[in-house]
Amino acid sequence: RIVRRSRRSGAASGASSSSTAAIQSEIPLTISRNPALLTAISRSLPVDYDFEIPKTLHRIERQRARHVALQMPEGLLMYACSVSDILRRFSPRGCCEVVTVMGDVTYGACCVDDLGARAMGADLLVHYGHSCLVPITSTVVKCLYVFVEIRVDARHAAECLMKTCGVGTRVHVMGTVQFRAAVVEASRLLNESGRP
Repeated sequence: RIVRRSRRSGAASGASSSSTAAIQSEIPLTISRNPALLTAISRSLPVDYDFEIPKTLHRIERQRARHVALQMPEGLLMYACSVSDILRRFSPRGCCEVVTVMGDVTYGACCVDDLGARAMGADLLVHYGHSCLVPITSTVVKCLYVFVEIRVDARHAAECLMKTCGVGTRVHVMGTVQFRAAVVEASRLLNESGRP
């Protein structure tokens, strides 16, 4: 069976200027600083994981998405119900009436299951995972990428490495994309201390 994708873009509709796009992407303070929302996030989700809930709620509201599909890698599926509950609770009336957690495991941004989301009737697919080297320019359902960066104490990691490895020892700091910020920070701290 051959399935063809439509040419309809999965990205937000193009703006005439970069300033218009920047204004559209700004998250209103009524969402980003909502005390009840921030409390729900802190009670339901790990503090070191950034699921970009305010950004997702803003996109749901802007798009007036009624049926939202969540696609997550296996390691994040345990948080899917919490994310779903928060999105339903804090979306405006008429939005996010249905949230579907897609059960197929995704391994990265190249595995966007927009066809599956369309088959379920979703009008927004929120894809959790890491970035893709190949940009996906066309999806049959509008798609929002959430990279879920995991925060780590990079200073503590660098200090432990400095205590463990002798002066002059070459240290290579590596990690997966979820830890990109921590890897960059730990590398900077090690370089500043003279431990390349």
